[in-house]
Amino acid sequence: MIAQAVKSVAARELIKAQQKSGLGERAVILGKEYPVITVSDRREYAEMNDSSIIIHIKDTQNTERRNTILTAWLKEYTKEVFLAVMHDVHKKFIPLGIAFPELKIRSMTARWRSCHTYKGMIVLNRRMIEAPINCIAHVAAHEFCHFIYPDHSQQFYSLLDKMCPSWREDKK
Repeated sequence: MIAQAVKSVAARELIKAQQKSGLGERAVILGKEYPVITVSDRREYAEMNDSSIIIHIKDTQNTERRNTILTAWLKEYTKEVFLAVMHDVHKKFIPLGIAFPELKIRSMTARWRSCHTYKGMIVLNRRMIEAPINCIAHVAAHEFCHFIYPDHSQQFYSLLDKMCPSWREDKK
């Protein structure tokens, strides 16, 4: 357990160092790893194609600006993906009278998600964008089930089995 925590901290520190230097950066999005490429351009924006994430920037040496552009793009992309997945999963819950909840996306250190049934809100960890889409859908279904069963009872898992039959495989 302690060795795992040390590895995790070391990995986060390496990622931070790479982001500061702008060297060898790679981003994992929807289960696929993409190199992050910086190109000189008079317009500043980021985009993703089938093989990479491209950051267009005036001054390619300005790593702080580069990281700002990448972060802004990733934040918007994450919101689009999470909302699309949530709407798709929600369709299964409409017959149960579940209204579409407010979606919040946050950086969370100890959780992947949380559900606030009394507020009609689901909070997802922004790092979930790294997971394959089926895993994000499983997490969304899990949270929607909490609007019916706020605990992890047998009834909760029966509903989850019905709404997301592959959840056990997705969880792995």
